[in-house]
Parts: sequence; C-alpha cells; structure tokens
Amino acid sequence: MADTAPGSVIIPAYNSAATIRGTLESVARQTLQPAEIVVVDDGSVDDTHIVAGKCEDLFAPKTLIVVRQENAGAGAARNRAIAEATQEYLAFIDADDEWLPEKLARSMDVMTSGDYTLIAHDFYQITNTGDVQVECARRFNAATNPFIALYQKGFIPSITVVIRRADALAVGGFDDSLRNAQDFELWLALLSRPGSTFTIFDEPLARYSNNPVGIMTFTDRRLRCVTEIA
Repeated sequence: MADTAPGSVIIPAYNSAATIRGTLESVARQTLQPAEIVVVDDGSVDDTHIVAGKCEDLFAPKTLIVVRQENAGAGAARNRAIAEATQEYLAFIDADDEWLPEKLARSMDVMTSGDYTLIAHDFYQITNTGDVQVECARRFNAATNPFIALYQKGFIPSITVVIRRADALAVGGFDDSLRNAQDFELWLALLSRPGSTFTIFDEPLARYSNNPVGIMTFTDRRLRCVTEIA
C-alpha cells in the first residue's frame, strides 16, 4: 500500500482547544498517512481554530484545512468538512478522541479487500480506571439481524468508520436537522441502499473520550433523535 491513503480525515470541533492538538497528533502518528485532514470549528468560544491551525507543521507536506463556522451542530460541521474534502475516502474522528497508529492502515486494508460501503472496528473507551475495549465486532457478529442490533446495542461508532465521499454525498450527507445521532442516521441511509455491504472487525484501533463539553454529548437528546430516526 502507498505511504499516503486517498482519504480525508473529518474532524468536527467545538470548544476543543485543550484536546484538538492531541487528536491531530494521533492522526499524524499514523503508519499510513491520510492525504488531507479537515477540521471544522463549529462556533467555538475558545481558541480551537487557533490551536488547530498551529498543528500544520505536523502534516507537511500533507494538507491540513481548518475552517470556522457559526455553531450549527455536529452534523453541519461534518457536512462542511465533507464539502471541503477532496479525497475518495472519509474517516472520522472527533476533536477529543485519538487514533492508534495502525488505525488508518488497517481500515484501508479491510475497506479495499471487500469493496465495502462502510467498515468499522472495535475501540477503547477511556475511563477513570483505564481503557476498556468496546467489542463492536462481537455485537455485530452475534446479531441475527444487524439493523435491529444496531438500534439495540450499537456497534458503528463514528471514530472507527471509513466510507466513500461519493456515497455520503449520494444520500445527502449528515442530517443536520438532528442535533444528535446524525452519524447513526447516515450509516442507516448508506446501508439501506441496494447492494450495500459493510463489516466490523475486531481490532481496537481508537480511543474514545466521553468529553462533557465535546461536540457529541447530551445522551438524552441522542436517544430522542434515535427514536425520531426509527
């Protein structure tokens, strides 16, 4: 595989000045580098865009794009990043999470080996007592009906997903009328199309932080949005 993947890393950010550099450093440590990284500052009131912009040296000669917009929510921020992106594939990470060094290389290996519509994988949940592996692949493989299990247990966290940009655009991107669960809605939209295929593999290649001020918080609101999607 080439040293650079034809992929854009999509990073929505909100009040993430304290964490965005760590996220970008984890992308910069990838054994397979993405062609570009797109950060959208979704109306932060801190220095998120300034801190992100100062990370340009981590990626040269790769491209780091930092965009600011008025606060419109995670879905709108991701859609803006997709609009700015130029590469065939999209990979997602929020501005308070981390990728492990082999994440992109392994994801692209799996994605291209089966010509999938979507791939995802296990991840680590960061807790006060240490990292806990979340076994997304086990939930997926144990399901009689993966779509029912996706509602009941969930096994496609956005931090692990790779899709094609053209596919995301074909279904209209993220539904920015939903204040939460836009990622869940998009995965369903992609996978409901005839001929779509996906897989979840059992390698924990990312670390997820449940940041109380991050762009994807508000559990109760997320549940209401998932009900609306159903």
